Amino acid sequence: MRQFLTFATVLFLLPCMAFAQATSVIKGPEKASPGDLIILDGSSSDCDSLVWILANSDKAFLPVESNQKCVFASGESAPYTFLLATAKTVDGKSSIAVSKHTVQVGTPTPGPGPGPVPPPPTPGPTLTGLQLSAYNAAKLVNRKSGEATKLADALQNSASQAAALGWTLDKLKSEFATASRATVIIDDDAKSRWTSFQQFFVATMSPVTDISKAVGAFDDIAIGLRAVDAKAASVPAATDASNETLKGTIQGIQQELNGIKGFIGN
Repeated sequence: MRQFLTFATVLFLLPCMAFAQATSVIKGPEKASPGDLIILDGSSSDCDSLVWILANSDKAFLPVESNQKCVFASGESAPYTFLLATAKTVDGKSSIAVSKHTVQVGTPTPGPGPGPVPPPPTPGPTLTGLQLSAYNAAKLVNRKSGEATKLADALQNSASQAAALGWTLDKLKSEFATASRATVIIDDDAKSRWTSFQQFFVATMSPVTDISKAVGAFDDIAIGLRAVDAKAASVPAATDASNETLKGTIQGIQQELNGIKGFIGN
């Protein structure tokens, strides 16, 4: 009976032995001081052969005791990662295993701290009232790059001089007309492209009879023009309906404007 049990036990263990896999086990310290002798032990591995590899450094190390152990020392503070590759063959079937072990020698070098937090972008101006109306009117123009800003410069320069020198309203309009023709409305093409904005401008300024209000209106229109080029203003999205309303308003006052001299002249 005992012989039968022994034979049965062997039969049971044979498949396990035939398919036994290589294992790789590293035992050793995880921390050490610079100059310390570090011994890593791979003798608990189940294998026929072992190979030690220092994965992240070219420093020398010494395998000992038929590669069962590895001896290493370093005077430089750094993490050192060792790999232990093992192999085993049973009944002609081979298997391999790899394990990893990192030893921190000395104090870890702190990484760079987080950089300064960049300031949030400065929001553009929120356009309201006449500023927004000027912005929407300028968007309808088939303008060239920088034209809206040049026109805004002419408006604000004229307004500043009017306030400083005590110009009359007629003087302000005349000086701005001259400046606009010198910077933006320089030919028939520009005059044609900016016609719709001319109509908006005349419709806006015609009711104004006070020089201080005219200066304020010039400044507001200039802000709207600058926003068109800068594309940085917080502007409510213009819908097709709002654009059509603006176009309709301009067309509706076309007849009244025909006899009025605009800022681009006749």
